[in-house]
Amino acid sequence: YGGRFGLLPIPGLEFGVSAGTSRLAAPGELPRRSYNVAGADFAFKRGGFDLRGEYIQQRVGDLATSAAPQGGTWKTWYTQVAYGIPSTKWEPVVRYGDFNSPHGDQELRQWGLGLNYWFAPNAVGKIGYEFNRGAQGTMNDNDRLLLQFAYGF
Repeated sequence: YGGRFGLLPIPGLEFGVSAGTSRLAAPGELPRRSYNVAGADFAFKRGGFDLRGEYIQQRVGDLATSAAPQGGTWKTWYTQVAYGIPSTKWEPVVRYGDFNSPHGDQELRQWGLGLNYWFAPNAVGKIGYEFNRGAQGTMNDNDRLLLQFAYGF
């Protein structure tokens, strides 16, 4: 079960909170373990500026009979600012995020720089570079170059 509540206090500003709860299990696994998630987000647009962010926390309960018995709590958040350059379809983006896990080798801090090109209001091409800082020797410690295309309908 879950839901989201959003609030638009003034034009261009949105706040939201989300929560959900469930019982889950791996295929063929009984009993099921608890799963809870909660989050909050915001978005603010003014002129060409777009500022947004999100926080989410997930908690999986312990289950002694599971192949992975230990549950845990995962937390992550990000904030990002973008600026649509007037009279063009270009939009530079800067983003910072942090991911915390009960497993230290999964933790990550990240800066991202990108440039978006808006083909249409629902179609965007993106190029970005992520500066990742995680546990040394893990994939989370590798920087990445990303090329993306997104289409919404």
